[in-house]
Amino acid sequence: KKAEDLDRKIALMVAAALRADYGEQYSSIKQIAKHTNASLSTIKKWYEGRNPPNSCNLIQLARHSPSVLRVLMELVGKQKVWERYKSELS
Repeated sequence: KKAEDLDRKIALMVAAALRADYGEQYSSIKQIAKHTNASLSTIKKWYEGRNPPNSCNLIQLARHSPSVLRVLMELVGKQKVWERYKSELS
């Protein structure tokens, strides 16, 4: 049950992050596909918050999406590292 709850939380967080960085267009899914080896239907499920990405795809997404990187840092309890990184970019 706890693993299912965490998967659901991750799915929703990643979906929000992808929408923040890529918008709501169908072309966004195609753009994300260029950064992962995932199928369009798999990416659509991430975008809709139905499924979380696997660990490999989560890392690939974090490399190309600042919002997904923030989610990843939050999930591992490193919000302060994210805040420091973000302030260095400014």
